[in-house]
Amino acid sequence: MQKKLIVLTIILSVFFVCINGAAEGSPEDAGKPLMLVDNAVSLTVSDFYDYLIRFENKFKFRPSIDKQKEILKLFANEELLYADAVKNGYDKNEDLKIKFEEAIKKGYGSNLTLPKQKEWLKKRFIVEHYLNDFISKNAAVSDNEALEHYEKNKQKYLVPDRFTGFFYTVQPVKNVDEKAAEAIVEKVKAMIVENKYTPIDYVVMHNLNQDNPDFNVVIYKVKDYQPEDKKKGISIPSEAVKDFMKLSPKSLTVTKVGNDSIISVLTEKSEQHVMPFADAKNRIVSELNKAKKDAALKDLMNSLEKRYSLTINYDLLK
Repeated sequence: MQKKLIVLTIILSVFFVCINGAAEGSPEDAGKPLMLVDNAVSLTVSDFYDYLIRFENKFKFRPSIDKQKEILKLFANEELLYADAVKNGYDKNEDLKIKFEEAIKKGYGSNLTLPKQKEWLKKRFIVEHYLNDFISKNAAVSDNEALEHYEKNKQKYLVPDRFTGFFYTVQPVKNVDEKAAEAIVEKVKAMIVENKYTPIDYVVMHNLNQDNPDFNVVIYKVKDYQPEDKKKGISIPSEAVKDFMKLSPKSLTVTKVGNDSIISVLTEKSEQHVMPFADAKNRIVSELNKAKKDAALKDLMNSLEKRYSLTINYDLLK
């Protein structure tokens, strides 16, 4: 997971870059240096187009000039990171060499068809491990940091009121008189009080009994319902939901909506409270880790751009 986050944050690869345009590069420029790091050629024109069109085996057309410049910027980030990884001896690390060969055997970069393909993969592999080490040193979050953040930002970890219960919607199948409707509602209420309905998530009960075949009862269960959570709405008329939230636990009420009567039963209510630190800790650590990681990576790239000389010959793009 950490590796995936790092790659997404720094955008090391161009695996998911969408491009549009017309084919192949200019033959006379093929061997010319497109990118240099500290005056050493790190990418030629032919390498660049080989990477895009053949290495990924999905880029069938050459991108527009603007898109090529975006892709080259991603290459530049990786080249700067690789230069610093080499400076810190990652390319000489024997354990890393073994891990790379093992990764290749397990499918890291399958279908190695180009001479340079394994070299590119090895560079990326080294950069990934270099970044993993960098992040672990610069983005770790201690328990004390997490607790201090929690104490200063408790309002962020408020848990709103939550409601658990049932809605029993009594629906007439055909026109019935008001007294008959009231009678069936009272019958359902009595059955609820006597626990004759088994708590289930959702069911339509036809023909409540032999004497009253003119009604359906639809039972809808809600658990830990939070009115503020717009993504988890419930399929119950709003007026019935409002009446439901006014109830005390272990009580019920009836809301008339058109021809239907909705019997709301509140079984449990959790009052608004601040989430305990133990419950909030993982979320806090994740938030702080991301913030520290983003800041550290930004500072790293800024420092590498000053530390190493980077030249990109944009005029060779066609």
